[in-house]
Amino acid sequence: MKRYELVTADALRWMRRQGDDAVDFTIGSPPYAGKGERYVGRPTKWNLESWVEFMREVVVESVLISRRQVVFVMNGFVRKGCYHPAVERLLVVLYEQHPEVGIERPVIWHKNPPPSRKDWLGNNWEFCAAFHSQPNDRVFNWEAIAEPRKFKAGGAFRQRDSKGRRPLKCSSDDCDWCD
Repeated sequence: MKRYELVTADALRWMRRQGDDAVDFTIGSPPYAGKGERYVGRPTKWNLESWVEFMREVVVESVLISRRQVVFVMNGFVRKGCYHPAVERLLVVLYEQHPEVGIERPVIWHKNPPPSRKDWLGNNWEFCAAFHSQPNDRVFNWEAIAEPRKFKAGGAFRQRDSKGRRPLKCSSDDCDWCD
């Protein structure tokens, strides 16, 4: 029988008590940069660099204790109408200072939040940043998740409607893509 455990603790203190490769997988949603006032025992407000330094330590410790992937869902912040690229800065710092940490290409989690700003478009996505120890021995088997193509390759590009049909006709007489 597999055993799962959910741990709620100060991340750095808890991880530093673990040995290397102590957990299978780490996933988390760290405190938002620029919003430290929400978290007990943290600075009143994290600026970009203090958040990056905190998360640099968290990521490095997470990679040390994890046998597999480490994934964090996180975002930068907006203050006084200016975006602060905290996650982007964290990735650069890790890349420059920690070659032992493998950084995956970030992906986006698309969420469906209510509008959050009156002066600009709202934030409806967050980074999913993934890390691993070097060297990486994982193998991606695309055939294990592949599905048959829904449409043939080629033809003129057109946007499809919700049923997969192309509403615009091609100029080509021999196009079998158009309805």
